[in-house]
Amino acid sequence: VFIDMRHFYGFVGLPNHWADDNDFIVGDRFFEDKEYVDYYFDNFFEMDKIFGHEKSAFGTRGLPVGHPNRTSKSFDRYNALYGPAIVRVIKKDDLTENIYRLKELMGVLKEEEDKQSEEEKDCYPSDYKPGKKYGRDELSKMFSCFAGESNFPVEAVKEMMFPLLPPNDDNPKHHFIDLDPKKIQVGPDEFVTMKERADKYKKKFSKIKLETISLTPDQIHPDTIKFIPKKESVKGGKERIEVQMKRALKDGVETLTDDEPFVVEMVDDMYRWDEGWNRLIALIKLYEQGKISKIKGKSWVAHPA
Repeated sequence: VFIDMRHFYGFVGLPNHWADDNDFIVGDRFFEDKEYVDYYFDNFFEMDKIFGHEKSAFGTRGLPVGHPNRTSKSFDRYNALYGPAIVRVIKKDDLTENIYRLKELMGVLKEEEDKQSEEEKDCYPSDYKPGKKYGRDELSKMFSCFAGESNFPVEAVKEMMFPLLPPNDDNPKHHFIDLDPKKIQVGPDEFVTMKERADKYKKKFSKIKLETISLTPDQIHPDTIKFIPKKESVKGGKERIEVQMKRALKDGVETLTDDEPFVVEMVDDMYRWDEGWNRLIALIKLYEQGKISKIKGKSWVAHPA
């Protein structure tokens, strides 16, 4: 939804650099004689809902806002390097009305999304045909579209629902096996569609949020504790855990999740781990040795429905 107010894009970690949708570049001095309001976004789709249009500076050109194939590699790259995006809206004479419209729209967007029935959503790519498989980026967008992107951000879904697989004898690096979104295997002879998978997950969890967690081992779910010996026993597991222990002591506990958050689910008021096992085990060991007082870190947290 495009708001007809002049605005510029910037990033928190990239000072003195602003650009509008026509690639008009300015520095901070441009705004010295102007009044403006800043809005912050750490997710392309949230920003796109408010300021996106077919010729936006960010977003796949030619695709309407909300299209499941509409992405922004440039936003993701800058966001990873420089942190949250800033949309700087220039104040006009009708400022009060404009700001009211913007805030109203930002609140209404979620209501409209919630009201839209799942039957009306077509979140599969336009080029889909039976048997066509997609990577984790595309699959995450489909899941998020069906589940509701405001509560299930694409980046969170990618790490929680479609994680990279660890190295093995056939694949020396982390990898992912592409999937047919209308035939996802969930059992020996059981298959579901992406919509069915999203619906089932939403019955268990209402949202996924990026948070900083701080806990002690007694707050970790028993399912996670039981699985730790298996994780330690994999080839190269102990060595990777030792690397994380040294890193935590040298650079600080929370640095372990600066670039790659943990992925956890809240089950019975306890933290059940999905991703970040080597780092978790390293911190548990440091806690048991009395070298740290808390297991801390940035984390995608799925909250129960």
